[in-house]
Amino acid sequence: MTQSTGFQRSLFVYQAVRVVSADLFTRPSHSMAPATSRGTDNTRGYTMPKLKTHRGAAKRFGLTGTGKVKRGKAFASHILTKKTRKRKRNLRRAATLNKRDETGIKRLIPYL
Repeated sequence: MTQSTGFQRSLFVYQAVRVVSADLFTRPSHSMAPATSRGTDNTRGYTMPKLKTHRGAAKRFGLTGTGKVKRGKAFASHILTKKTRKRKRNLRRAATLNKRDETGIKRLIPYL
């Protein structure tokens, strides 16, 4: 039996690394794989990224049928004894958001 020298062992390791690195460049990348699910742009072959809903905003705001943003009213959680019955009843109803704030909130809740 012949003993392998250090040079032969290092040559073998070099060739193995070279094969693996060459294999990395010939395989197709996952990011360039054609898109097959919904939201695809077939002309370019990639999917658009999904927008994440801001969960805090989703719990606090909603949309009306006409597209306005609904919000709850403040001052209805505690110190209720000094508030009149009519005032507390009106605080239970939803209000619509101001037009200036609507665009920012709609950006936070894109799929509602």
